[in-house]
Amino acid sequence: MRALIISNHKGVTDREITVIRKALERAGHTAKLASLTRNSILTKEGTEFKPDFAIFEVNPDFFDAVFVVGEGAAEFAGRRDVLSVVRAIALRGKVCGGITNGPLVLGAAGILGGKKATVYPKREAIKELIQDNARYSNEHVVSDGNIVTADDPESIEDFVKEVLQHI
Repeated sequence: MRALIISNHKGVTDREITVIRKALERAGHTAKLASLTRNSILTKEGTEFKPDFAIFEVNPDFFDAVFVVGEGAAEFAGRRDVLSVVRAIALRGKVCGGITNGPLVLGAAGILGGKKATVYPKREAIKELIQDNARYSNEHVVSDGNIVTADDPESIEDFVKEVLQHI
């Protein structure tokens, strides 16, 4: 299985990238990192990650799962290039996930309609998720069909456990 992790260049924690990537790789899967450009992603802790792809280079047909991570991911909700990649993977019935503000991108891509989901617990984020027709839950990790969402980096281990059950 080939997974794509999409992160913004800011507002992401080390754990949101490393825990997902390492768990997938330990389970025998491949995990690639994408962002708007191939410039290094600088986490809140100061760690640099080099994306494998700029988003325009991503072929959604190559991936079996997509995960959008980070508080800064909210900026992707208005980017057609990011939304089209997420939507294309989701429409093939593949596993989709979002953590912190990543679920806002899933909502903007139109894949959360009628689905139960969670998001970073800020009023504006919750409102946006509901406007995208998701059924908001204040649980830390929520799974509905092939979609897994989590509210913040502290929930990463439970998020990854849930993701691995769907792969």
